[in-house]
Parts: sequence; C-alpha cells; structure tokens
Amino acid sequence: NNPTFVMVLGMCPTLAVTTSAFNGLGMGVSVIFVLLCSSLLVSMLIPRSFWTVLLAVILILLGWLLSK
Repeated sequence: NNPTFVMVLGMCPTLAVTTSAFNGLGMGVSVIFVLLCSSLLVSMLIPRSFWTVLLAVILILLGWLLSK
C-alpha cells in the first residue's frame, strides 16, 4: 500500500535488462520522464493538489541539480 515502494519495484525490470551503462542511463532518463509526465497529468486532473506536486517536482529537481 506504499506508493513509493510500488514505484521503485516497478523500475526493477527496467533496470535489470540493461547491458551497458549508456543504455542504463538512457532507460533511466526515459523512465523518469514518463513518471514525471504521468504525475503532472494526474496532478492537472486534481486542481487543488497540482501546485503541491509542482512544488515537490521543482524541489526534487533543484536538490538533484545541486547535489552534482
């Protein structure tokens, strides 16, 4: 019943079939893109939580960029 756990488990088959680091990076980026787009689409369907999710996405992206 934990959505984060389910999302991480859903990524395991995607990461398991990669044969090189370059392919793994490409697959990882595409999975993140699909998850981001689907989350934003669902957020737009529920207007009240859209701004909350958008803020969370911005903070996650900023944290990821600043950690590099």
